[in-house]
Amino acid sequence: MKAINGFIDNKINIGIALHFDGYSDCCSTDNQGKPVSIERYDGDLRVIDYAKFNQEDLTHVISLEGGRHEKCVAEQPLYSANDIMVSASLCMR
Repeated sequence: MKAINGFIDNKINIGIALHFDGYSDCCSTDNQGKPVSIERYDGDLRVIDYAKFNQEDLTHVISLEGGRHEKCVAEQPLYSANDIMVSASLCMR
């Protein structure tokens, strides 16, 4: 397995930019672009992806709001067998 080389830039105003050797975006010089960044937009944490080098516009926006701790369901019934309810905690705390 080949190592992933690059750097993280948290000095930009949009959030955290991830830079990878051999990858960039269409508006930046080689290895200086940010094909992936994490930002807070209108209060929501989201991942921004520029997956197509020759396309100036972003290709994917992934909201991370569904992964917030307050969205956790503490116990979820899995199944009921012979009136015995089996539950599992879906969150690690």
